[in-house]
Amino acid sequence: MDAGDPLTEVFNGRGINSSSSSDESFSLLSKWIETCKRSHPLCSWTHDNPLPTRVVDVGSESQDPFLFESNGATGEWVTLSHCWGGEAPLATKLESLDQHKSSISMDALPQNFKDAISLTRKLGFQYIWIDSLCIIQDIHEDWTSESSQMHRIYVNASLNISASAAKNPKEGIFESSNKLRHFGSSLISLPCKSEKKEIHGIVDLRVQLGGCCPFIHLPDEPLHRRAWVLQESVLSPRRIDFGSSQLFWECRTALHTERYPESTDGESFFDATLSKLPHRFRTASTNSPLAWWYKMLRNSYWNRGLTALDDLLPALAGVAEEVSNRTGYHYKAGLWLEDILRGLLWQPLGSMIRPEKSPCPSWTWASTQVPWYD
Repeated sequence: MDAGDPLTEVFNGRGINSSSSSDESFSLLSKWIETCKRSHPLCSWTHDNPLPTRVVDVGSESQDPFLFESNGATGEWVTLSHCWGGEAPLATKLESLDQHKSSISMDALPQNFKDAISLTRKLGFQYIWIDSLCIIQDIHEDWTSESSQMHRIYVNASLNISASAAKNPKEGIFESSNKLRHFGSSLISLPCKSEKKEIHGIVDLRVQLGGCCPFIHLPDEPLHRRAWVLQESVLSPRRIDFGSSQLFWECRTALHTERYPESTDGESFFDATLSKLPHRFRTASTNSPLAWWYKMLRNSYWNRGLTALDDLLPALAGVAEEVSNRTGYHYKAGLWLEDILRGLLWQPLGSMIRPEKSPCPSWTWASTQVPWYD
């Protein structure tokens, strides 16, 4: 059903545009953002947070982007969540740092980065944080320092763009999210009227095969099968997901899909979300931060993939910091000191291998090489 059809007063469903980069898709994203700014008291927008150490200034159509070292400057920024896909995308290294501070040629960027920068420009933001460009990849101290700031980078960002359908940086945000959109297109259009409301229009019908089919569940997209991305999704106050079959919006107040852009159905697209994380600990309560933590590990983290086993705890550090901020509890290698007796009772849900060299002590679940290691 077209957005301007009078019957939109009766039916919540909307048609899926054939392209995620269309003007209609951009207008929908802009509408979600503006609604969040104007109508969501819980989703406060801050315009003067200290910028991350480095951000990409997206430039303009006539000016290439470049790496901006903030040196204490404040402002708004967008983050990009994407799959590396087994190969490093364009990266900032010590030898390319000065060049990137001067200019980053759009022609040199992988398609995911090009699309993210174009979208950031269209949405009216000046800066975007992209991990491979904003962290000096061949200086371990820089990587360690910046990875420890992940919590702040994502929590204080205005918006997260998630290239959910793209398996690698070359696939492109828009192209990958157009893969299955045709399954949601209309098969037949019928004239329809509401005698009660005295309106008439055109109703589009599409196939619905049970569950969300033919639409893809967001947790099943390639991006959200990666361990590092969990904290990016959980910590971001607002997120746009470019899924294989439609667009998704989630903020602290609402969640929408492209097929139901005005409706909010449920609390989150994921089991792990900060909207479900209580601010206070209540003893023996199933609604406590630590109950949330263990459920998050079991339902949302253990089935995600990691390339390097050493990343198992760093990929979760930002979420742990948020739990610590809310509870005052002390985090110890995947467990919590104030709940250490229960934490030590962990057991594997299936097969378990202990790697010969683990960066974690043997008493934590994080010392195991479970099926997530790929």
